[in-house]
Amino acid sequence: PLYLCKFFTTVIVLNSVIVLTEFYFPPFRVLLESLLIPDGRVDYTNGFRFRGFASAGGASLSVAHGIGIALMYYLFRKNCFGPFRLLLSVTIVFISLIFIGRTGFVVAFVGVFLVAILTKPSQEKAKLLSKAWVYIILIGCISLLSYATVFFDSLPAFYQNYSINVFLGGAESLKSEGTITAVINFFSFPDNIWQILFGIGNMSGGYEDGMPADPGLMKILTGYGVLGLLLYPGILLWCFSLPKGYLRDILIIVSILLVCTEFKEPFILKGYTSRFFWLLIGLTAYHRGLFAVRRLVKL
Repeated sequence: PLYLCKFFTTVIVLNSVIVLTEFYFPPFRVLLESLLIPDGRVDYTNGFRFRGFASAGGASLSVAHGIGIALMYYLFRKNCFGPFRLLLSVTIVFISLIFIGRTGFVVAFVGVFLVAILTKPSQEKAKLLSKAWVYIILIGCISLLSYATVFFDSLPAFYQNYSINVFLGGAESLKSEGTITAVINFFSFPDNIWQILFGIGNMSGGYEDGMPADPGLMKILTGYGVLGLLLYPGILLWCFSLPKGYLRDILIIVSILLVCTEFKEPFILKGYTSRFFWLLIGLTAYHRGLFAVRRLVKL
């Protein structure tokens, strides 16, 4: 599981580097987009949204980058990342979120908090942090903060307002921005109790024709009813019931974050992180003996 986690975070960092390169060197963006399949809804050859070498950007890519930051911190606590690598990687990914999507900021902060309270650092890491590396990390953070104002002023006004100021303005800013209100309005239910209990047979997320809804919770509810919502506690119970170890830690962190993001969009059943997540779930099923992998017979 640690190897898969390292691979996932390495891909996230690499994609972040490409996003930043696209922003600061527009010709590179044109070249890269000419090699990728065009997105049917968003034109990534110009405009404010970036995707790197991913098939699409937006919230799905933003969530993957946010979870990547949380997993980097987990690898650091398990002595798989050094302090310098952690600081550099997190900084690169964090800055790239400005140009990808702001959902990843929330996911990253919540994810780091979960890692801090749900996992224990290795003994070697605890000894390491009691020495000079603490001061090195603090100096690095202070240096980044001192440069933050200069970097903020260099950004176009769109990114200042859309990706950063919306969080710095507090609750009033988040309320006036409108995203939270729009998400809450998606949770609209019919008077017919049977439709709520058993769904309406599609995963549009809306109970009225032509009125789809984005949240993954609503898509499961309209598709399978209340019984379908058991998917979420079922996933969490499965992850928490695993034997203690790296795989359990990683799955608990990722599953909680994905369940929380279902209030916005369906990230558990589709998206970049879902593939990583279900791969790990498959590993747990194999370890529990639910299926076996047989070697091919040589002819």
